[in-house]
Amino acid sequence: MKILVCTTEYPPLNSSGIGNFAFNIVENLSGLGASCTVCSPTGPDIMLGNKELIGHFGIGGLLQYWNEVGKKYSIDSSDFDIAWLHNPFFMRRNPFERSISTIHTTYRGSVENRIRPIAYKLVAKVIESYCYRRLPYDTRFITVSPSVSCELKGIGLCAAQVRYIQTGVDTQRFAPASDKASLRRRLGIQQEGTILLAVGRLTPSKQPLELIKAFSLVAKKNSDVTLVIVGRGELLERTRELAGRLCPGRALFMGYVDKNDLPDIYASADYYVMSSAYEGQPATLLEAMAAGLPCIVSNIPSLEIVHEAECGISVDFKDVQRAAKATGDYISVDNSKHARSARDYVIRNHTWRVVAEKYLDEFERAVHN
Repeated sequence: MKILVCTTEYPPLNSSGIGNFAFNIVENLSGLGASCTVCSPTGPDIMLGNKELIGHFGIGGLLQYWNEVGKKYSIDSSDFDIAWLHNPFFMRRNPFERSISTIHTTYRGSVENRIRPIAYKLVAKVIESYCYRRLPYDTRFITVSPSVSCELKGIGLCAAQVRYIQTGVDTQRFAPASDKASLRRRLGIQQEGTILLAVGRLTPSKQPLELIKAFSLVAKKNSDVTLVIVGRGELLERTRELAGRLCPGRALFMGYVDKNDLPDIYASADYYVMSSAYEGQPATLLEAMAAGLPCIVSNIPSLEIVHEAECGISVDFKDVQRAAKATGDYISVDNSKHARSARDYVIRNHTWRVVAEKYLDEFERAVHN
C-alpha cells in the first residue's frame, strides 16, 4: 500500500506532538510493508508550506500549507492508494479521492476550555468548523482521545465518521531505572528526595503558574520534594519568577532537553505531574507511564487514562489549595503499585506497533470499501 502523509510538522526539524506521532506511525507502517511518502514544510520527501509562517501566524500558515497541498494534488494523486491527513484545513475541496484525517486537538476544544488568546482561538474555531463540515459526508476521522471525538461531534460531524485510536509510545526507550541517583548525577539534577517532573511547553493551556502555586504549598509541608520542569515557552520567565518568589530553590528549570536525554529524565523522577487545562492525548503522559511514574494530572477528560490504568490521581489545578493537599497526600504514601500499573498499561495498549496496525487496518478498509 502506498500512503501519502500530509502533516504540518515532522522530525527532525520540527518534532512536536503531531510530528512525532506521524513519524512513529510511519516508521512502524514501513515495518508492516506499507510505503509512506511524507509531505510537510520540512519534508523529508515532499516540501510544501512554510514552517516559519506557521510558527508566527498560526492558522494563516496552516491554511497556506493546506492550500498548497490542494493545488499540488487537485489534478492527479494516483501515485498513492490513500492520503493520511493531520488536522487538515482545506478551504476548497479535499483533492484526494480516498483519505483519512487524524485530528489531534481542535480550536473548538481550546475555546470551550478558555485557552488564551481567546479572540484568535474564536476566529480559528470558525475556520476549523467550516473546513471540517464541508468535507464529504463519508470522510473518515480518527482522533487521539475521546474528548477530541466529542469536539468533532460538537462541530457537526456524525458519529459514524469519527473513530478513536489511541496514540503510542516507545516502551523500549522509555522505561524504569533501578538507580535513580546515578541518573540524577549524570543529568545535573543534584536534588535528593522526591522529584516531581513536568514536561512540556510553558503555555497558557498547560497552566504552569497554577502548577507552581500548588507545588509551593506542597513544598512548605515536604522539605525533601523538588519540582523539575522540562520545556520552554511564552510563560517560561513568568513561571521561573513566580517559583523564585513562592518556592525558592525548590523548582529546577531545565529548559529545552535533547530528545535523547528525555528517557533518562523520566526514569530519574518519582512522579509525573501535568496541570493542563486542555490536551488531546499528550505523548509526555504516555512516556512518563512507560517509565513507571505514578501520575498527578488535571481532571480533564483527555487525561482519564490515568484512572483507566489505575496509576495516579486527578486534581483541579485551578483550585490551588485542594490540588496541593491531594498532591501532598498522594506522594506521602507508597505508590509502587501505581508505578507498575502505569507501565503494564502502556505495554498492553500503547506501543507504536499496536497503534500502527490499527491505522493500517483503517487504511485498507478505506481503500477496499
